[in-house]
Amino acid sequence: MRILRILTITILLIIIFLSLAHVFAILNIPRHIDPSTAPEEISYEKILYLMSMYSEHVSKKSFVSAQDVIKIFNEIYLPPNIREMFKRVTDVINKINDNLSYINSLLESVERYIQQGSLVKANETLNMISTKFDVLMEHIIQLNDLVKDLRSRNMIIGSGLEKIFININNTYNDLLKKYYDLRSKLEYLSSSGLIDTKILLDVEPREIKTGDYIKIEGFLLDEYERPLNDRTLSIHIGENTSYVKTDSKGFFSLIHRVLVYKNYIDIYAEYIPSEADRETYKYCRSDVITIHILYTRPVIKISTNVSKILPGRTLSIDIESDTPVYINLTSPLINITSYYLNYSTTFFVKILENISEGVYYIKVSSYPNGSIAPSEAMTSILIYRSDLEIMIIKPDFILIPSLSNIIEIIPSINSTININSPNDVSIEYLGDYKYRIDIPLHYIYTYVEFDITILPEDPGYKTAYLSLIIPVYNIFVMISGVSIIAVAAFVGLKRYKKVVSQRSVIYEEPVKYIASYEEKRSFESSDIPLLSQLITLIEKITSTVFSKELTYREYLEMIRLKIFQPIYEVIKSVFLKIESYVYGGPKYKYLSKEINASVRELIVKLKSLVEERS
Repeated sequence: MRILRILTITILLIIIFLSLAHVFAILNIPRHIDPSTAPEEISYEKILYLMSMYSEHVSKKSFVSAQDVIKIFNEIYLPPNIREMFKRVTDVINKINDNLSYINSLLESVERYIQQGSLVKANETLNMISTKFDVLMEHIIQLNDLVKDLRSRNMIIGSGLEKIFININNTYNDLLKKYYDLRSKLEYLSSSGLIDTKILLDVEPREIKTGDYIKIEGFLLDEYERPLNDRTLSIHIGENTSYVKTDSKGFFSLIHRVLVYKNYIDIYAEYIPSEADRETYKYCRSDVITIHILYTRPVIKISTNVSKILPGRTLSIDIESDTPVYINLTSPLINITSYYLNYSTTFFVKILENISEGVYYIKVSSYPNGSIAPSEAMTSILIYRSDLEIMIIKPDFILIPSLSNIIEIIPSINSTININSPNDVSIEYLGDYKYRIDIPLHYIYTYVEFDITILPEDPGYKTAYLSLIIPVYNIFVMISGVSIIAVAAFVGLKRYKKVVSQRSVIYEEPVKYIASYEEKRSFESSDIPLLSQLITLIEKITSTVFSKELTYREYLEMIRLKIFQPIYEVIKSVFLKIESYVYGGPKYKYLSKEINASVRELIVKLKSLVEERS
């Protein structure tokens, strides 16, 4: 009877000990910083780089690219004391950029109107530009005041904005100078008292093939039909411009070879008075003459024998053309130049064994040759690696002592297998993918975990990473543990009886209610519907419960040594994104789609891992 009482008390003590250990584990876990309260650091390097990019784009009058940089400005983290001020600065810069772009576009229109002889339209556009310059100057003055204010709050950001202001001011001055130059030119061309001029132009032939020559000739005369000799004219042939001089009769002539592949081009001549003639003669332009061009563009086709292929395999590329041409074949897989294609050919390419997976494009382009225009075609090929099929035969548990602990790891193709085990556990290879596990008698843990890397000899297959966990039952440790607990219980019982006998009143410690596992956990979320399923899989693999009191970082720390490192890194990446999404505020809400995709992929990987273990 006495022995039965001792065993009963021993069991009760074990239950109490395990319960208290769980409570203390919850209470003593170090807490992590909530991402929503964690301060971010200002990335001065990124801010100054963006400011430098904007200044460069404005200087080059690339206002569309400058606009793209302004959008990125608003995504930069800044402390509250300067965030609002910086927002006002970027708003003004945005308005300035719009005005600069608009004025630059109008100035280009004025140049085009003057070349076409549309002096009325040119004058109307210049008047419109004058108003825009006034608005632009108001914004520049406002920007100057804001930059000075912001510099007093943050020297680094203020200095970067000063450089932007300088470049904006320089661009403003460039456009203003161009405006006054065009205004002067327009006034000169519109002035009265000057002698009118005209150009008589002729082009022959007016229907040609690409590569043919054309003859351009004509006369430069004043309004009294008098020839103007030794004057320079600009001959515009499509997008090309040539210059000729008139002879003593005002005659000019030019032979030009047409090497463009267009259906037609426009040709006209232009006379812009020199410095010596500006007080005497007016600007003039000839009529536009259109010549039609005939050419042949070969039809080229390119195809591959397969749409996707494994590394180490041979790919065949078929190329066809309806006209014999010289071609270039360009791709990360193959490069061939100046190859004579006589209607069709086939190239064979062995895919490199160490090539990265992905989609690769193959482009074929032909050389122009007289009336034969250049042509091109393109195709793509997917290079991928297959997953290994692996069969694992293992014992349900390992009993110590035992000498028959054999595992088999059988991949679908010849592979090299590396197994990492705890320091005091040895692995002996027996051949035919069989391994003997030797665990020492003093092993005290309840499981043994192996990290397995399988390197296939065929480069067309992916390297596989596995984590294998087998329960361990050490008879010696179990017997020793029971003996120690029994002795401790016996000593504790005697001390308990002694204390009770000395007290007249027994105080009972009130039992603290501990919430059950189901009551504590709650991972259902309408934003991340598969999160609960992911947590359940991780708990099953690691045998570690993710209770409600834990943060994501705390749970990561608990499972870090219980799962294969590559899988752990993937879980860590997903958890940190979820943490930012949950606690980081509105600026992280864009992660929702990415997180759901990552969670879905991770569930597939973990399910395959669970199936391998089972």
